[in-house]
Amino acid sequence: MATDTQAMGLLIRMMPLMLREFAMRIEPSQFFADSGYADAILSTASQAQEPRLQTYAQQLRTRLAELGKGPPGAVRSAASTSLSRPAAEPLEPTSKQSDADSKTPAKKYTRSLR
Repeated sequence: MATDTQAMGLLIRMMPLMLREFAMRIEPSQFFADSGYADAILSTASQAQEPRLQTYAQQLRTRLAELGKGPPGAVRSAASTSLSRPAAEPLEPTSKQSDADSKTPAKKYTRSLR
């Protein structure tokens, strides 16, 4: 997949900000392969509280428009469509240990060091 380095750089800068603000992971390969996915990510980023994220989204949208083809590689084969998974889904909350597990000390702490 050939992508523009400036567009990729902007997307990479957006990734931790999107994770922090929206708990969304961006899949770069899907972003550059699927124009609908890219538009959804850029629309979400444009509504962010973080001004840097809004700026990066606008710059990336402008860069993709300058390329004149939207997200590069917008045409995908049927095989790659069926194998792709949604990558911009919210993270699952971490499960907490049960009270019984948290009350028993770890094995390494039950023995003396000497």
